Amino acid sequence: MKTCKYFGISQLDLAKLLKVTKSQIGMFEIGKRSLPVDAMNTLAEILKYFKDHSTSSKRIITNLKTQEIQKKIELEKALKENKYKQLLLERKMKQVEKKQQYNMATMCFVDYLEQKNIEIDLAKQLEKKATLELSKNGMSKLTQYEIEIIGLQAMEKAILEFLNEK
Repeated sequence: MKTCKYFGISQLDLAKLLKVTKSQIGMFEIGKRSLPVDAMNTLAEILKYFKDHSTSSKRIITNLKTQEIQKKIELEKALKENKYKQLLLERKMKQVEKKQQYNMATMCFVDYLEQKNIEIDLAKQLEKKATLELSKNGMSKLTQYEIEIIGLQAMEKAILEFLNEK
């Protein structure tokens, strides 16, 4: 048994406690050597204490309570950040939708100019500009934002599940 890992200490610290060398602890842990009787008795006493007190130690209970509080604080912080990111994405989506409507209206205007055969050069410039803008801020951009929002919503659900654990 890896007693050092079981106790959460280094081989050197356990060796100091048992008044043996670090190499004796190492050999003991891999089963190639026994420890002196005094060291074995001390180790047995420590193991019995661990068995009897590992879940009722005041230090452990206090530490677990502190960790639970820290966990809740971090989860609430993550939830706020998540909500903020969702809000930003929703705003970006609205901006893209407005730009898309604006450029679609421009395309309709271009159709009018071409149908009436007036200001053809202007129509071509407007069409080029609107087409470029739609390629940057069109349906693909909206889809990208929607996917990001779905991911954030899934993360929000997971965070809420962690917060509601009892």
